[in-house]
Amino acid sequence: MGYLILGSGGLGSALALELARRNETFVLAGRHVPPGIAAAATFPMLDVDPLAFEALFTLFDELPSVIINTIGGLHDLRFMPERQVEEVDPLWLCESVRINAWPTLALGAYLSQRMTTRSNCLLITLSDLEGSLTANVTGEHYSYRMSKAALNMGVKTLALEWRERFPRAAVVALHPGPMHTPLRAPLLVMPSGDMVRHPVDVAPRLLDAIRTLGPADSGQLQDLDGRILPS
Repeated sequence: MGYLILGSGGLGSALALELARRNETFVLAGRHVPPGIAAAATFPMLDVDPLAFEALFTLFDELPSVIINTIGGLHDLRFMPERQVEEVDPLWLCESVRINAWPTLALGAYLSQRMTTRSNCLLITLSDLEGSLTANVTGEHYSYRMSKAALNMGVKTLALEWRERFPRAAVVALHPGPMHTPLRAPLLVMPSGDMVRHPVDVAPRLLDAIRTLGPADSGQLQDLDGRILPS
């Protein structure tokens, strides 16, 4: 029972702090322990792989009710979001897919080996409207957009599979909007029509949104107000 959060970055840490404030049971798996979170509620996870999952899930007597994947990346120290097609690097394109799309599928594969038809796990992954084909009206950010589009397709495909195998389970992509995190820090000076929020403000809204989700929402990309977004 309880929550499992993957990724201890800005939003992952904020979610853990909010769950602690609500006296909820949770485990935060990531590269570091954020201030204010008891070490006993954390698990050191450097990479997404079967061995890490095996060790992580031994902390639970049964599968968590809600698994939230916050792992993702827009850039690193070598590559910034592309403005023109000439800037696309094949290595970074592949790495973007590994960072943004693979963790959710890896979780789906691990859970699928352990769920039954009565399991009601809710797998939440953070996506972005930048991965939407129909919502792309500005261009740019090739690798990020393509990796998030791959994630959205993966969520939809996994939802269709789980509908047959595990009808009480669900996988949903949530779009929290732009946040003031290391992911977006280099871009905050760029003009934008979107309001940039802080993770501590997003976390309670995201948790409240999750409480409303179920099998009927599986496969969808939604914002935090429950609106279905084009994926």
